[in-house]
Amino acid sequence: HSNISSGASRVTGYDLLDRDLMRWQQGMDSCRLCPKLARGRFTVVPGWGQVPSPIMFVAQSPGKDESKVGIPMIGESGKLFDNMMVEANMVTVDYFKTNINLCHPPSNRKTTSKEITNCLPWLEQYIEDVDPDIIVPLGDVAYRVFMPDEKSTITAINGNVFEREIQGRMRKIVPLLHPAFILRNEPAYRPAFVHNLRKIHALM
Repeated sequence: HSNISSGASRVTGYDLLDRDLMRWQQGMDSCRLCPKLARGRFTVVPGWGQVPSPIMFVAQSPGKDESKVGIPMIGESGKLFDNMMVEANMVTVDYFKTNINLCHPPSNRKTTSKEITNCLPWLEQYIEDVDPDIIVPLGDVAYRVFMPDEKSTITAINGNVFEREIQGRMRKIVPLLHPAFILRNEPAYRPAFVHNLRKIHALM
């Protein structure tokens, strides 16, 4: 399984003193570790948000809309996420959002284990610089990266609070369903998602 490490890592060419997200993207744009993703992407989609930040939301991979613009979570599910953040009174909360993979996979297919492994150094660098107290994996793929030994399904542990050592210190992990899943099943799952966002807010 591809999973996040408990230690720190470095990405070649990454300037630790430069917090500018465009500088991050310049290093990512030259990445060709996943040839199929590199050929098919409009652009790499770097993380976006406050650095440092108490909360980091991590989804699976950018959609087509995100790949065109270069900002994560701005498609239909991203708009739903923003609306639920408003509903949970979290609009003033500093947070950072990113994906396990920073390239849009063709036809929105699931990213492969190799593609996840190739992109993990960027995620580890984000965690080191953003230094969140709370990490919120959105959906099954992100959940499995952060908690590879957990046997439960994402629906079974959705909203539960765990503690794990990640990047050298203990952090809270709160897996949530992906907003795209809620978009397809909104009436049934939206209230629980908002409730869980409020729970996360209370953990700060």
